[in-house]
Amino acid sequence: MKKITAYVVLISVFILNSGAGCSDKKEEPEPEYVKLLVGGRWDVYKTYSVSASDKITLTIKDGYLGYKFYADGSMDGCFQQTCEKQGRWSYKVKNAAAGTGELTLYNDNKDIAEVYGDQLTGHLEILSDNEIVWIVNGSPFVGNTDYSLVRWYMKRTQ
Repeated sequence: MKKITAYVVLISVFILNSGAGCSDKKEEPEPEYVKLLVGGRWDVYKTYSVSASDKITLTIKDGYLGYKFYADGSMDGCFQQTCEKQGRWSYKVKNAAAGTGELTLYNDNKDIAEVYGDQLTGHLEILSDNEIVWIVNGSPFVGNTDYSLVRWYMKRTQ
């Protein structure tokens, strides 16, 4: 009789616990800054690169270099006024309050992949609705470059 009582208690506890953690609470929507990347063209207006022998800051002419991010995870790389499929992208939130996370670009373009590799991951800071900075640290180098750090500053233009 004691064994049956013990089994009944264990089964009851198991059944009651199997529903634990379930609720009718709906998933919270993605923060607006995650959706911020999608839509419009993000033009690179400044780059900062660090190598063992030099630190270089370049100001990029308006509309010369940019990216378009799409909701389906694809992206275009833009050179002057021409945009072409470059690959895919993903974004992981790291600090929701600060609007920071990790942006990864997957390069399908062979020419770009030769320089930066098939995948480029870096810290993304959203400065405003229309301005971001993406910081890629190499280990030891970023792609096939001699840079240990590359920082791209971008503004939404369209």
